[in-house]
Amino acid sequence: MSQDYKLISGIVIIVSIILAGAFFITNYGDSGDQQISEKNITNVQPTLSSDIYVADFGIKGDGSDETAKLQSALDYAGAHSSKAVVFPADKTIGISRTVETPPKLELIGNGCTIKLIDHSGMGYGDSLFVVGAYSYVHDLKFNGNMDNQDDTPNGVYLLTDSRFENNEVFNISAYMLGTYRGDNIIINNNIIHDTRQYGIATSGEGFPVVNDYSNNITITNNTIYNCGQVGIKIRQTSNSLVKGNIITTPKSDPYHNEPSGIRLYSFDGPNDHIIISNNTVTGGGIPFDEGISSDDAHNTNITITGNNVSNTYYGIHIKFNNGVVTDNTIFHCVQCILDKGMDNIVIPNTLIDCPLSQNPFAWGKR
Repeated sequence: MSQDYKLISGIVIIVSIILAGAFFITNYGDSGDQQISEKNITNVQPTLSSDIYVADFGIKGDGSDETAKLQSALDYAGAHSSKAVVFPADKTIGISRTVETPPKLELIGNGCTIKLIDHSGMGYGDSLFVVGAYSYVHDLKFNGNMDNQDDTPNGVYLLTDSRFENNEVFNISAYMLGTYRGDNIIINNNIIHDTRQYGIATSGEGFPVVNDYSNNITITNNTIYNCGQVGIKIRQTSNSLVKGNIITTPKSDPYHNEPSGIRLYSFDGPNDHIIISNNTVTGGGIPFDEGISSDDAHNTNITITGNNVSNTYYGIHIKFNNGVVTDNTIFHCVQCILDKGMDNIVIPNTLIDCPLSQNPFAWGKR
């Protein structure tokens, strides 16, 4: 090897080292903390654990609008087959439009809040957050900031085979947490509160004949309160379970909604094979509120059993046929059970302190 060749090779190596050091300083700073702008987000390399940290995408979590950065982090995770996206502990990420997650992703919330900024511009029918199919979301908080909006956007929507656990959803004007034409969805152990309309709502598609039910939805162990219309709204849904939830209806009704704890909607499309069991519903003591209720006779194969309902005007108000309503405990209600359907099994139930329980439509034991 000639001396000239050795000299040239050495110069190339030295220049390469200098350029690499300059790149490190430019992109990471003197302290080694990664500084990433939205312009070079696509150059972020996945961690060895295949987890993505949203802080690495420049998110500060100070409540300012960081919609683009958050969406970019989620999109990057989806494009690189990452397993999880990790949020900073106890921070607040402001957003101004719908954020959507790719499928097959775990969101690790660490108590972080996703908050709609003041006067976001989001309108009726828009959603704060859409959870992709086969995804798992836990330990996040979603704040709709409804008193500082100019319209009534929705909260969080869950797609097929998603799981939503240990989260908090609050201050949302319309639908707080919902499914649409989704199957095999688990909603468990969340805190849902403060909306003018619905806490948890399921929905399929098709009216008056449902052509696509939400199927196999599991709603368990959630704490729900201060929902202006309904705590849990079941619509166009089949083969689903509502169990072990604790629901408190509002103490005031400024919009004359006559709120319900759990309601089987069928005016928009019926439900089939629904089990409502072991829930606790406590009323706010306002006129004509309901613990558990249904719209009309189009709901089929309904079982309501083992629930505790108290302090509502109607304890259980049913209008479907051939259902089973047994082993419920209903107390301090004006009317414990009002059965306007046909051929329902409504004995035995325990009725305590219900002034109108001798009504010909009321059944049970005292």
